[in-house]
Amino acid sequence: MTFSTTALPDKPLTLAPEAASYTYRVATVSTVQVRQQVALSENTVTLRHALLGQNEAGGYVFRTQQLHTQLKNADPGSQLLAEFNALNEDLLLATDAHGHLLELLNLPDVVARWRELRQYLSQTYRRLPSLPQLLALMDQQLADPAGLLAGMQHKGAFGVLYAGVLGYPVQADALVDTRQVIQNYLGKLDLPLRLLTTVAPHPMAPEEVLVTRTGTLDDAAFDRLAFTRMMEVITDDFTFQEELRLTCRQEYRLDARTGWLLGATQHLRAEVPGAYVNDVRHELTETDTR
Repeated sequence: MTFSTTALPDKPLTLAPEAASYTYRVATVSTVQVRQQVALSENTVTLRHALLGQNEAGGYVFRTQQLHTQLKNADPGSQLLAEFNALNEDLLLATDAHGHLLELLNLPDVVARWRELRQYLSQTYRRLPSLPQLLALMDQQLADPAGLLAGMQHKGAFGVLYAGVLGYPVQADALVDTRQVIQNYLGKLDLPLRLLTTVAPHPMAPEEVLVTRTGTLDDAAFDRLAFTRMMEVITDDFTFQEELRLTCRQEYRLDARTGWLLGATQHLRAEVPGAYVNDVRHELTETDTR
């Protein structure tokens, strides 16, 4: 996970502690299509997000608790993935001034939680072919905290909540240019993105700031050869000429006075016409403030 620093504002606005805790609801709709096979997943996660203070890096320390997860389609594969959310039930996370994840502060608690959860999953879902791979992946991530954070930063509810949009000066004519890598988005391949961000007063709500991001493929960082090989396997055609079409748009509403996140939408779609689609939509709404 890398970020360009040349275009970032030197003096970001700070996050006010006055509204020190929010409850958010994040609804996710994910569609993956490989040739004629389509997998649809829908879930809603409720999170409690509290500011505990600032850290020595000039950023923040948050406590994020996952209060509830609801699945709309309850097939065994979706149920298994939802079970992994138990690891996120209570996290202490350090960020920089923009909200990019820096460190998981209660890692030993999460590791202990995983030992219990792993035993339960091994028994309950032992008939699922995908189980060994998922267990091994989580073992690997917990052994490498940096990799665990990189996976959380840009995926699921945490990918919305910790999107790195806090604290930018409101400059409607300024573009913030960053790079982002979403791990294992195209099967086992990473998706590198170039993001252009604008921060401006909300045209319909003067008490809010609107952060808008559009993304394009970062060609220099993309493993084109591995992607071509993946598509050859999917299509069973070694002469297949793939054309990767990418849609990436994000919007975040921030409180103009405190900098706190009030709402957000994310849409990312990677498509190879006639062969492959990976479409993910998130919508975050604020449900309570304390």
